Amino acid sequence: MTFEERSTWVGAIVAIGGFVGYLSALLARAGGSDISTVPFADLILIYGIGIPIVVTIIVVIVVTAIWHRDSQAKDQRDKAIDRHGEYVAGILLAALMIVPFGLALADFGTFWIAHAMYVAFLLSALTGAIVKIVAYRRGF
Repeated sequence: MTFEERSTWVGAIVAIGGFVGYLSALLARAGGSDISTVPFADLILIYGIGIPIVVTIIVVIVVTAIWHRDSQAKDQRDKAIDRHGEYVAGILLAALMIVPFGLALADFGTFWIAHAMYVAFLLSALTGAIVKIVAYRRGF
């Protein structure tokens, strides 16, 4: 397994963990009340974005320390796989952003628009990671 593939796995797992953490914190804060009235901005910034970024950085540093020789080697195949995964993720993100745009045009609340955007970014990142992992495993 190359360093780039390991980093992709780390990013995907941490993104899922961040989403689960955010959803758990949001549901705990809601406590059975109407979820769309729950203040969520601090939760999404902390659990959905902040903690996953910090955890990803720490884990990638640890992975780099363990496999430091592999971290320096990035060949043409790694670059092509990364480019392809990011391309697919970008197309999906553009397509998924139609949903929050539609919600905004239909005058839905900021809760629903923000969550539609968050899910669009999450699905885009996970799809990009899956495309990259499949390319590493099956060939590109």
